[in-house]
Amino acid sequence: MVLTCCFIALSQLPLVVTLYLVLWLINHDYQYGLLAPCLLGEVTFYQDGRVQQGERVMYCKRTLSILSELVLLLKLDQHWYLLWRDSANDQAYWQLMLQLKKEP
Repeated sequence: MVLTCCFIALSQLPLVVTLYLVLWLINHDYQYGLLAPCLLGEVTFYQDGRVQQGERVMYCKRTLSILSELVLLLKLDQHWYLLWRDSANDQAYWQLMLQLKKEP
């Protein structure tokens, strides 16, 4: 967030536009956060698309694996979540990647 604001402040944009963008970013970060929340705790993925996190059961609607070497972006029900590669066992992470690629 700080790096983004510094980049905008040092850019060639007019002062009014710069202030507007910085205030909009601060407001958006305060309300929603700039990154999707991370999956925390023990998470179980099932073949039918169910994802269980503790007692909560969600359904995987969509995945983005563009940066799969670092992170998976999962749409569970109506919200996006991050699953970082270094937060999981390597073998389990790559098995999950294979399972997600097999799904239509």
